[in-house]
Amino acid sequence: MTDRQQALGVLLDKIADELNITDTMMKRAVSSYEDVGKWIGEGIDFEVCIKPQGSMNLGTVVRPIDDSDDYDMDLICLLKDGYRLNSEDIKNIVGNRLKENDIYREKLEKEGRRCWTMQYNEFHMDILPSVPKEKVYLPTVSTAIRLTHKSDNGEYAPKYSDPEAYHNWFVERMNLHHYLLEKNSAYAKKDTEIDKVPTYKRRTTLQKAIQLLKRHRDIMFKDDNDYAPISIIITTLAALSYDGDNNVYTTLSKIIQSMPAHIKEYDGKYTISNPVMVEENFADKWNEVPEKATAFYTWLSSAQKDILEEPLKFVGINDVANNLASCLGEAPVKRALNNYGKEMKTSRDKGELYVNGLTGGLGAADMTSSTLVKGHTFFGK
Repeated sequence: MTDRQQALGVLLDKIADELNITDTMMKRAVSSYEDVGKWIGEGIDFEVCIKPQGSMNLGTVVRPIDDSDDYDMDLICLLKDGYRLNSEDIKNIVGNRLKENDIYREKLEKEGRRCWTMQYNEFHMDILPSVPKEKVYLPTVSTAIRLTHKSDNGEYAPKYSDPEAYHNWFVERMNLHHYLLEKNSAYAKKDTEIDKVPTYKRRTTLQKAIQLLKRHRDIMFKDDNDYAPISIIITTLAALSYDGDNNVYTTLSKIIQSMPAHIKEYDGKYTISNPVMVEENFADKWNEVPEKATAFYTWLSSAQKDILEEPLKFVGINDVANNLASCLGEAPVKRALNNYGKEMKTSRDKGELYVNGLTGGLGAADMTSSTLVKGHTFFGK
């Protein structure tokens, strides 16, 4: 990795931090998640378990591009003793309970294929009704669930997933010593369990790389969202490609290069298997709409060029930031640049800003092979 690539990795790391939702946004979403879980559990004659899923659960949620957009707070409503229920009943039990609450009824959108969705001011909540795939649900042992998947013709098709196992797999891919994951069960009443939303004390380069890729996707497909690569595909392929590197530039480079190797194609059909449930194909829509596969590869090539290649053609940090703003958003890049400048100024004022004699990269740590610098020039301008 060159000095300029290393420096770009530092800036990308800070931009990823600015893509993350604020603590206040997180608290609002988690509070709503817990309130909804309590309401459902208190009014259903089943053993209810509420679990977070999706980007909030993985630490890869991305802040909206602008105030008119929202982020997601997804949850699973598992009826642990509802194995024998048919899919329509499962869906309606949860939906009808939500409609009994005046506030939730106003927030409810049209019934989705699998979920009930509620729209809040700054986020939306997808509530996924489900029952255990097997007769008995056992945490960490037998966690697969049966979904309520409603086809276009109004009939329910048997679909299965295992979000809990996927989360555990993703955490393993991340390198556990970077995290503090909170324990389960925030609330218990009338056989209701509400799992806490994980809190990541420190996010890895994998999580940050996924956030950067998702933001690039959001901007690239802002006016054509039907073909935007879905988050579960980006997340899975990125996690499969991750090797633990601690620089965001190198991590992104390796992920983008390796993603295609984890996509199987045979006779024009694509497969991206759920790593914890191989029968679930995350690319099933690609086989129905081939343009989605084409859009994915076009996006991947654009991400390589826009995030990793084009910025290196510029010298001054402001020019680099302006270039990144076009594909990652002006607001997070501006915030990251301001924070970067403040950190460098503080270190310079303290006489702690050094350029590494081996790599040429700027840092705030005094090393035996480093040379003290007086000015801040980023890429050597």
